[in-house]
Amino acid sequence: MVRFMELFFLQNDRSSYNHSSKNTKVPFRIVDKTVEQIEKALESMEDEAERIYRDEQLSLVEDEAAATRDTMHVQVEFVDGGEN
Repeated sequence: MVRFMELFFLQNDRSSYNHSSKNTKVPFRIVDKTVEQIEKALESMEDEAERIYRDEQLSLVEDEAAATRDTMHVQVEFVDGGEN
């Protein structure tokens, strides 16, 4: 009878373990799915940030070229003796 009780409790423990194991698998799947979604969103944000950075760099180069050109025009006017 003692042996039977031990087996009963072991079976009961195993059942509760299986039940809790199944219950934890679902949240882990949800967490995994959420992590995947976050990674995709971050990837998209990184791509957008890189695109914006490239566009800004191009704009800065163009602005620098325009500033240099404007400075040269001012210097030419000064050398030529003033405004026309």
